[in-house]
Amino acid sequence: MLVAGSALSLIAPIAAQASDTINLEGMNNYGSSKSSVQRFDSKTFVNEVNEEIATLNGRVDGLEANLNNIEAGSFSDTTTMDGKAVFDLGAVDYSTDDTSDESVRFAYSYTLNLNSSFTGDDNLYVRIKTGNHSGWMADSNDGGYLSSAKNGSDALKVDKIWYQFPVGDNHTVWVGPKIENYYMHAAAPSLYQPVTKQFTLGGNGNAYGASTDTGAGWAYVGDNGWSVSSNIGTKSNTS
Repeated sequence: MLVAGSALSLIAPIAAQASDTINLEGMNNYGSSKSSVQRFDSKTFVNEVNEEIATLNGRVDGLEANLNNIEAGSFSDTTTMDGKAVFDLGAVDYSTDDTSDESVRFAYSYTLNLNSSFTGDDNLYVRIKTGNHSGWMADSNDGGYLSSAKNGSDALKVDKIWYQFPVGDNHTVWVGPKIENYYMHAAAPSLYQPVTKQFTLGGNGNAYGASTDTGAGWAYVGDNGWSVSSNIGTKSNTS
């Protein structure tokens, strides 16, 4: 009797606890419900990667379009460059009692001309030049000065630079740290072809001051061809 009583006392609490906590109908419903977990495969992954790449490409194209608009609105794409290289080989023969340089010389000069426009009507001019002429080739006192001579000791440097722009329909203004005033004429002072500076300037090269330095100028050219100009070069104080 003692053993049987103990067994019944243990079974009764277990049965009561099971009936209170376990919902068999809920378990059946949970087992029969469909899973909402999304399945991934290689095709799904590839599609997502392609979508991301397409989005990035669209953003890059947008940035390139904005950059092109900025560049087009800031500067003109019209920039021209021309240049030349000149080789000079020669010697001079003076009188027997002359002590001037008569050696055989071989030298070069190299010139680049750059013209850039920001509005289509203006012009930024830059001339870059170098050379290695010396002796009678570069010295006018020896009577053999060459127009192609450049005694730059192989140093590449800016030889001329200025900026010119229109004011209205008939006026032009020049300003630059390296300019010669005969570049700022409204009309050529001579009808001769520009074989030399003397011909170009009508024999008045000294009056126009062929010295490269800071300068500024203004020119007016009328519709009927009448013109007038004024300029100044600071090196020789001529205008």
